[in-house]
Amino acid sequence: MNRKGENAFNLDEEKTKYEIGMEVYLKDKAGEIIFMNDHYITIKYDDGIKESFIWHELFAKYEHLLLTPEEQAEAEAEEERIAAAEKAEKEREKKLREEEKAAEKKAAEKELNKE
Repeated sequence: MNRKGENAFNLDEEKTKYEIGMEVYLKDKAGEIIFMNDHYITIKYDDGIKESFIWHELFAKYEHLLLTPEEQAEAEAEEERIAAAEKAEKEREKKLREEEKAAEKKAAEKELNKE
C-alpha cells in the first residue's frame, strides 16, 4: 500500500497550473506551451526548438524547473537578493581587511616612533 505524506507531489494538481499558450520557463529558457493533454506536454522555446515530455517524466527530471512567469520572476528576484547579500558580505570583508591593515600600519608607525 502506497501512502502519501502531506507534502507528497500531486501530478494532477501540478498539471492544472498550466494551459496551452501559456508562457513558461524551463531549463532557463523561455517558451510557450503549444500542446498538452493528460499524458504529454510540448513546449516551443523562443529559439524555435520544440521539446515534448511525458508529464511524470518532466516533473521527475525537472521538478522545480518548469516555471510560470510569476514563478520565474520570483526566482530571478531571489537570485538578485542572494547576489546583493553576497556583494554586501564581500564589501564588509574588504572593509574589515582595510581596517586591519590600517591598524597594523598605525601600530608599526607607533613602534617606529618609540625607537
